[in-house]
Amino acid sequence: MTIVVAGDAVRELPDAQVAEGTTIQACSIALHRRGVAADALPDGAEAVDTALDAIVDAELAGARYIRL
Repeated sequence: MTIVVAGDAVRELPDAQVAEGTTIQACSIALHRRGVAADALPDGAEAVDTALDAIVDAELAGARYIRL
């Protein structure tokens, strides 16, 4: 499972625990605007250029998008 995180939610990522089998993709724009360093992300999380690009790429590859 891949979780794409954007907006204010990226502030919570440095303290997050990523479950086995899960990948977190954090929007680099949101990280920058909120002062969160990409190298502060936990294991299993990575910065992506934009959340929108990550979502579109995943959908084009056959994934489903569920907004929470």
